[in-house]
Amino acid sequence: MVLSQNRLKLSKDTSPRYSCSKCHKSNISYKFYGMPAVDALKELESFGVAVEIMGCVQPLANTKTYLFQCKDCKHEWYEYEEEENFFEFLYEAYPGPPPPKIVYESGFITLEQIDSISYLRIPNDKETKIFWKKIDKFDVWSWKKEYANNDILDGFGWELKIKRKGKRKRKIRGYNSYPEDVKFFNNFLECMNEFTGWNFYK
Repeated sequence: MVLSQNRLKLSKDTSPRYSCSKCHKSNISYKFYGMPAVDALKELESFGVAVEIMGCVQPLANTKTYLFQCKDCKHEWYEYEEEENFFEFLYEAYPGPPPPKIVYESGFITLEQIDSISYLRIPNDKETKIFWKKIDKFDVWSWKKEYANNDILDGFGWELKIKRKGKRKRKIRGYNSYPEDVKFFNNFLECMNEFTGWNFYK
């Protein structure tokens, strides 16, 4: 969702088509909050756009946040755009310490713990395409909202929040249970291991 009728439109043949909503001039700078994809930054810079990274704190969660500033009249305004490809995943063994959460957003993979956030890796385009193809093959979009086996004490739990362009957003939880059989779920965990660089079996 974009909270303005203006849209950032870039092409190899034209300069950025964006104008100040106050003075209507097009001398605009672009400031990113959150974790922008490296490829997106390079593309903007190739058009001669002045890009400034504003840090990880952003006005709205799970969004790309752009601060636009007119270099002529200094007017500023925000644009918010929902992430198209995104996931959060955690795997927890009981009993044990709170598990870290793996987050993929804007091309970056981070490890979120109670008191810290650290970068794990930045997958390249080929790795990313392969990962999403595998996710489609696992057909997570048709998984149930919850898988539970209440006959087992302790054990393990997991949670997946995932969104992809053209697919509906899913939130799926499991308690000592999973889709299909153990081999199927272990293959899914291995897929997550390979893409994120984090070993969930630790």
